[in-house]
Amino acid sequence: MEFKLVLLTFLIFSITACNNAPKKKAAATQTQTQTQTVVDMPKVRLKTNSRKSTIGNDLSISVKIKNNIIPDSILFFVNNSKICSCKTNSDTTIIWNTDTARTGTQYIQANTYYKGAFTVSSSTCILYSDKEPAHYTYRVIEKLPHDRSAYTQGFYYENGYFFEATGLKGESSLRKVIPQTGEVISSFAVPASIFGEGITAFHDKIIQLSWQARIGFVYDKSSFNLLQQFSYSTEGWGITTDSTYLIMSDGTNYLYFLDPMDFTIVKSLEVYDNHSPVTKLNELEYIEGKIWANIYMTDKIAIIDPKTGKIEAYINFSGLLDPKLRQPDTDVLNGIAFDKKTKRIWVTGKKWPLVYRIVLVKS
Repeated sequence: MEFKLVLLTFLIFSITACNNAPKKKAAATQTQTQTQTVVDMPKVRLKTNSRKSTIGNDLSISVKIKNNIIPDSILFFVNNSKICSCKTNSDTTIIWNTDTARTGTQYIQANTYYKGAFTVSSSTCILYSDKEPAHYTYRVIEKLPHDRSAYTQGFYYENGYFFEATGLKGESSLRKVIPQTGEVISSFAVPASIFGEGITAFHDKIIQLSWQARIGFVYDKSSFNLLQQFSYSTEGWGITTDSTYLIMSDGTNYLYFLDPMDFTIVKSLEVYDNHSPVTKLNELEYIEGKIWANIYMTDKIAIIDPKTGKIEAYINFSGLLDPKLRQPDTDVLNGIAFDKKTKRIWVTGKKWPLVYRIVLVKS
C-alpha cells in the first residue's frame, strides 16, 4: 500500500512537471522574441531642412538611419495626410511642395516599417504667408450716432438694424439698434457675473460669447429669449459665420470653426502674415469670402483668407475718431458690420459716440 502511494505521488509530480515545462519555455521564448523585435527595429531621426519657412518653398524631409538596420519602407505624413510612400535601402529624403499648404504649424510624421512592425517619428515646421499684405486706409461716407456708454464687443447688421453686444461685468448686454438714431429698441441683460463678448446671427438665432467664463448664449433672434447655453475650451473674443460654420477668435492667432448645431470645434486655422503670427484677433465679420478681424489695442483691421490663414490686407483706421470726441473712458476701435445687400461697411469702437460708414482706399 505504501509502495502504491509513493508511486502515485511520483506519477502526479512527473505529469505536473511535464505540463509546466513547455509553458515556461514558451513564455521565455515569447519574452525573448518581444525583446528581439524591439532591439532589431531601425532607429531613425526625422528632420526637415528648416523649422520655419514660407508657403511656396519646397520643404526637404529626411529620415536618417542611426543603426545598421535598413527599413523595408517609410510612409510620410503631413497634418495626418499621406504625402509619400517609399521603398528604401538607405537614408531617405523627400521633397514636400508647400504651394497649397495653410499657414502655421505643420505636423510631420514618418512611419518606418520593418518585418511587419513599424515605429513613428515626428517633427514640426511653421509656414509663414508668401503674400505681402495690401495696405488700405479709409474714407468716411456717413456718421451715425452710437451709445457712448456701450463697450462694444460684437457688432453686425441685418435687415435694417444694428445688433450689438456690449461687455464689462454688470454692463454686458445684447441690443437691437436703429442705425439712424442709435436708439436701442430691444435688449437682453447678460448675467452680472459674465463679461460679454462677440455676437453673430445664424439662421433664426443669435450666438453670443463670454470672455473668460467660457460660456456661450443662444437667443431667439426675434424675441431675444435665451434658448440655451453652451461651453467651449478657450477664451471667447469675436465670432462670425460663413453660413456653414461659426468662426471664433480667442485673442491668439487661432481661428476656430465650430459646428453651429453642437458648438464643437471642427477645425482650426493659424493666422500669419509674411513675417509673424498675427495675434489679438478680436471682433470678426465675414465679408465676401474673407474674415475681417479687429486687432485688439490697435487701429488696424486684418483681412484674412479663411482657406489658407494668410493675411491678405491691413486697413489702418488711425485718426478715425476725432481726438476732440474722446473722453477718459473712450477705448479702442472694435466693431465691424456689413450689409450683404448694399455692400455697405460700418465700424465703431468701445464707448465711441459714432458709427462710421467707410469705403477702403488703397495706400
